[in-house]
Order: sequence, then structure tokens, then C-alpha cells
Amino acid sequence: MTQHNVDCLSEEPTEVFTDDKDLEESLAEVEAVGCEIQPLCKKVVRKRRIKKIIAITFPILNLVAVVLIVFFAMRTDGISFNDFARVTIQWQFLFAALLVIASLVIIDSWRWQLSMYTMTKRFEPFVCMRTYLLERHYNLLTPFYLGGKGYQLYYLHKHKFSSGEITAIAISNFVLGRIGYQLVTGLVIALFITRLSQLGGGVVVMSAVWTSVIWNVGITVGVLFMSFNKTIPQKLGLAGVWLLHKSRIIKDKQKATRFTKETLWRYRVTMRKLVRSPKVVVASIAMATTTNFFHFVIIGFIYASLFGWSWEALPILLLGVVLAEYVGTTVPIPGGTGAMELVFLSIFATVFGTPEILVALVLWKVFSYIIPILNGLPVIAYDNAKKWRRSRHNNS
Repeated sequence: MTQHNVDCLSEEPTEVFTDDKDLEESLAEVEAVGCEIQPLCKKVVRKRRIKKIIAITFPILNLVAVVLIVFFAMRTDGISFNDFARVTIQWQFLFAALLVIASLVIIDSWRWQLSMYTMTKRFEPFVCMRTYLLERHYNLLTPFYLGGKGYQLYYLHKHKFSSGEITAIAISNFVLGRIGYQLVTGLVIALFITRLSQLGGGVVVMSAVWTSVIWNVGITVGVLFMSFNKTIPQKLGLAGVWLLHKSRIIKDKQKATRFTKETLWRYRVTMRKLVRSPKVVVASIAMATTTNFFHFVIIGFIYASLFGWSWEALPILLLGVVLAEYVGTTVPIPGGTGAMELVFLSIFATVFGTPEILVALVLWKVFSYIIPILNGLPVIAYDNAKKWRRSRHNNS
């Protein structure tokens, strides 16, 4: 067979055939490769279809769970649909809550831009906003709110960021955002813990709540500990790789070990960059603290839409929603479905009363779950339209 010099990037084939036998052999090779690739392509398409089905199914199941919980609560407390007729909603407070969500999106997007400029010197605010919206969208569709973290890496890679830049942006956002989240929740618990007796919830609910608090605080402490210690995080990471390999979850142990070491190294490099930029750190934590506070204060507007604005009720509302969300982030179900709703009903039963508590639950689910998911859909539609235009241009 003659020498083959196939350059996949060239527009014209460089393969030369001297006789029919050469051509037949080459066609047989291509056919054999095609037979191997075809099942792989089908497998990839099948996985994509499954992911799309899951992405659609989880929000539907979440809504079904909320509806079932509401009906169960109505049956338990003897609430009829006629009881909801006397509930008056002051819509101006819900409109104010929408404005709070809009300001939250803008501030968090600029926090992304601040991290991006610090790490890469690139100014792309619209990319940052789309990345943030997609992160929130996929976080709510995956267990432990982790799906958005992975998708943001993929999305930044699509926009020509290097792997080092992507890791630096993602790590700085996660760490500083985590500190801001912990500052808000910690201050709320520390300042208003004396009002805990005004909340409902039995021993079982409160045990779950405080277990979730310890879990979340432990994550933040662990993240910060990794910044100052090199040996222990690496040992723990490698131990985790060994355990996952023994459990046959990880197949390529060597590749996973190399990835773990590289990620930890990049994490320390990123944290050293942040330490050299104290103004960026302070500004980013301040923005993260503000957006987390805005997220929690929405419960105050929901309460106001039912009973009118109350500064006296706000501390107990903030404490209750912080504790409920702690449980939601600990349960390995997208959006904390089921657990967070039950804790919400148990904690706020004495604050809202019936049937207002059920209306408040539905409104909280709309603002904390439905709207963030819907916010990601225009970005997905925009990216798909852009991809379609590009493929159409390439084919023309």
C-alpha cells in the first residue's frame, strides 16, 4: 500500500492511490473506522438526550413535590380552597422583590467581572452575566447545587479562556462568594438566635437544621484551610481519589491523581493572587454579602405582601429562611426539593399562620427556584441561536 499522508485540517485530501486495490483497502479501513465511531456517536447523542430529559424532569418533579406538600398540609390542617379567598396579596411588595432579584443579578455579574479582570485583564461583562445566570440555572437542576460550577468551566472554555484562567476565575468566585454567604448567615444566626423560640419546628426538624449549619460552616472552614496548608488538603484529595478508584467510580487513577494535584496547585496560585489584591478581595466579599442578604430579604417582601411591611418581624423571618436554606443545600436533591419545603412549613407555621403559610411557601419557591431557572433560559436560547447561525453560515 502506498504511503498515506492525511492531514485532517487541510481542505484537499493528500492521499494518493495507484491502483484499485489501494482504493478498496482504504475504503475498507474507512468503513471499519466508521463502524467503530457510529456506536460512539449514538452513545453521545443518547447521553445528551438523557441530560435534556433530566433537565426538564427535575423542575417538573420539584413543582409536583410542592403541590403534594401543599395538598397534604391543607388536608392535615383542615384548610379548604375557600379559605384562600380571604387572603389578600399586596402586589407592590412582590414587584419590589422582583427588583431585588434584578439588582442581585447585576451585582453578582459585576462580581464575576471583577474576578475575571483581576485574573485575566479581560473586560466582558455580558459573558459574566450569562455565565452567572447559567450557573444559577444549572445549580438548581443538580444535587448539592454543584451542576452550575461545572457548567461555568465549560462556558468560559467556549469563550476562549485558557484552563488556568478558567480555574482562577471559578476558584476566586467560589471562595469569596462562600465567605460572603457565611458572613450573612453567620451574622443572622448570631444576632437573632435569641428569637429562635418564636419559630416552630420540633426536635427532629431542629436537629436537621443544626446538622446542616455545622455541615455548611465546615465546608467554608475547609475551603479556607486549603488556602494556608499544602500537605493535608493534598493527602485528603489523594485519599479521596484512592477511595473512589477502589469503589470503581474512577477508572483512571493516574489521570485523577494528576488532575487533583494540578487543581490544588492552581487553587493555591489563585489564592496567592487574591492576597496580593486586598481591594479586590474586600470588594468581592462585600458584593457577595450584599447579594446573599438580598436573596434572604425576599422573605420579608413575601411577608409584607400578605400582612404589610414589618420591621419587627424581619429578624425572625431572616433567621427562619437562613435555617431552612441550610437544610436545602445539604439534601442531595436538586433545589432541596421536599426537605426545604417541609422545614419551611414547620419553622414558619407560627409566624404566618394558615392558610397564609402555604401562599408564602409557593411565593418563596417561585422567587428562589422558578425565577432563577427561567432567567437561564434566554441565555440558552441565545447561545443555541448563535450556534445555529454559525453552522448555517459554515454550510452556505
